Formats: sequence, structure tokens, C-alpha cells
Amino acid sequence: MELVARRVSADEGLSHTFEGFVRDLSSERLLREQAARGERMEALGRLAGGIAHDFNNLLTVVVSGVHLHRVAKGIGEDEDLDAIEMAADRGMELTQHLLAFARRREERAEPVDLREVARDQSRMLTRTLGDGVWVEVSPQAEAGFVRGDRALLTQVLLNLVINARDAMPTGGCVCLDVRAEKTQAVLTVSDAGHGMDAETLAHIFEPFFTTKESSGGTGLGLATAYGLVRQMGGDITVASELGEGTTFTLRFPRVEAPETAARLASDRPPATLERTRSGRVLLADDDARVRGVTRKLLERMGFEVHTAADGASALERVSSPAERYDVVVTDVVMPGMDGVQLLTRLRERRPTQPVVIISGYAAPLTEPARLAALDAELVSKPFTPERLLSAIDRARGVERA
Repeated sequence: MELVARRVSADEGLSHTFEGFVRDLSSERLLREQAARGERMEALGRLAGGIAHDFNNLLTVVVSGVHLHRVAKGIGEDEDLDAIEMAADRGMELTQHLLAFARRREERAEPVDLREVARDQSRMLTRTLGDGVWVEVSPQAEAGFVRGDRALLTQVLLNLVINARDAMPTGGCVCLDVRAEKTQAVLTVSDAGHGMDAETLAHIFEPFFTTKESSGGTGLGLATAYGLVRQMGGDITVASELGEGTTFTLRFPRVEAPETAARLASDRPPATLERTRSGRVLLADDDARVRGVTRKLLERMGFEVHTAADGASALERVSSPAERYDVVVTDVVMPGMDGVQLLTRLRERRPTQPVVIISGYAAPLTEPARLAALDAELVSKPFTPERLLSAIDRARGVERA
């Protein structure tokens, strides 16, 4: 509150008349707090993007190294190498969760098995929630597929499960149930915590509303979950009473299952990629480890590979009249001239040059519209050799059986 007073008159008897104004500053304070929180979230988003970029570079070295080892030793199926690849896949999924939380990744809508998401996350979350809290999935869980972004869906589930954990300070079970209801797939997240009163329920999905200020709650977890569910065409409701626990119910339109939900065998290629291509490749990446292992992959495919450690060096090489490359493969995030700036400058000099962009953190530099305008293929790190090779073929306009 702000109080302002002033004297407006005085008579000969020395009596005084004052007028005062009282102004409620609550809304202004709320706006300042929201602006400060927004700035913190923006800073968190930038940090998340940097972490994802560096972590995906490390995963690229791991995934590519596994493939090179398979080829060098003539190994097909191998339990230890398979475990390394699965761990790398899990690491990539975690970076997607991080970017989804910070809203720094583009939505990728595809058919997602709701039961599979619930089961996968139940195992991971039980290990991370702490002692006394565990996650269980109904053994009869079955709902079919929904259309959405798996990383965003798991982020929603993570937010709801963490909320359930915080509601049970003495521990307990967070129960997940997945079922089909006519044309909808339904996921429920239930806890046996302290519950909520009617007033709290009325504000539970509002941004910055929190009942956990003393423990550092931001009031963004459930608001984020609500926004992501609606973004995927779904709906989220909550039922709760004090002392009776809480149940969040998510409903999504069901879709047909994809033709195959299994990972393609070609994602784990044997030595058949050896010397199957030819041509000159310019590879630009500021990470020496990624540059080295990607060069080895391309050379094993049959390409003659030249490298550059930054965008400026790559532009100098490709602009030389004496140099001609069949394809340019470039990272996005590089010091000085980044990959998109390199591509923009390159298009001014050689409009038809085939280009493949590889990146551990593409957004917001590589929005689909911008990529289409620049006529470039995009491969996200960590990539398999087959995915990289397919992108190179598409960029070159090569049709392969």
C-alpha cells in the first residue's frame, strides 16, 4: 500500500485540513515479480540450450564411436555395445526433457503410446523421487496411441508426479493409470497426499500460483503441464479434497497406431556402409571430438573429407574458386559465424550448394520455415550413420534404393 497526504488549507485558528490518498500497489508488485520470473526463465532457457548442445555433442561422439567399433571389429549384435547405444538414447531423451521445460525446442507431433510413456517414466521417476516415494502403473493399463510430442508428454508427467511427491511429505505411492474411453486415451496421476481445498483448486493451473513458496516453488509446474496438454489437443482436470489426496486426469484424442513402433534395424547399421558413396565433403564443427569422429564416419562411407573449425574458415574454403564440394556439413552453434550465418553467406555465393546442418540444439536458429528458405537438410545430434547419410543423399538429390 502507498499512502500520500497533503495539506490543502489552514485557517486563522491554525487548524489544518489535509487530504490523503491510499493506493493499492499489489498489482504493480505482481507485475514486477512476474517480469523478474520471466527473466529468470529466459536465462534458464539459454542455459538449457547450452547444456543440451554440449551434452548432445558428447553423445554424438559416443554413438558414432560405437558404430566405428562395430565396423572395425566386424561386430553385429553385441550386448555391451547395445547397452551403450540405449544409454545414449536415454541421454538424448533427457536433453529433450530439459529443452521442453525451458520451451527451447520445436514440437514434434507423432503417434505416441501412452502406456509406454507411463511405464518408461515410472521406472525413471522411482529412481529419482527419493526415499519413501515410488511410482506404480496399473497392470491393466492400456489406452492406445495419441498424437503429440513424446518429450513434452513426459515433461507433463514429470511435473504431475513431482507435484504428487510434494503432497506426500511422509512418502507413499504415486499411481498412474492408463485406459481407453471411447475415442479418448486417458491418463490419471493420483496421490494419497494432503489434498487441496476449493480455493486452491480454483487457482491451481494459474501461472505463478504456488502453495510451496517456503520451499522455493515457482508456480510454473502445473501451469506448464496445463499449457502443454492443451497444446497437444488434450484436456486436464483435477479432483481433490483436504485429507483425501489428489487425482489429475488427462484426456487426449486417440489415433491409429503407426505401422511400426519398433526402432528400424537400419538405425544400428552393420559394415554395409563401407565405401558406398563418393564425393568431397566440407565438415564444419567447432568441437574437435565431434569433428574427428564424424570425419571418420564419412571417410568410411567413401567420402573425401575436409574440415573447418568455425564458420568463417568454412566460408573461406568453400568460396575459393579452386575448391568444389559435393556437400557442406555444418554445425549450428559455433563461435563467431554460426552455421545458419554460414549458410546464408554461402547461398549468396553458391545458391545450389548442397548443405546438411547438424546440431545438438537447433532451435531457434533453424525454424522449419528458415531451413526451407535456405534449402538445407537438418540432422539432430546425436545421429546414427544412416541418418547422416540419408540427409546427405537428400541434400545432393540422390535417390537410393
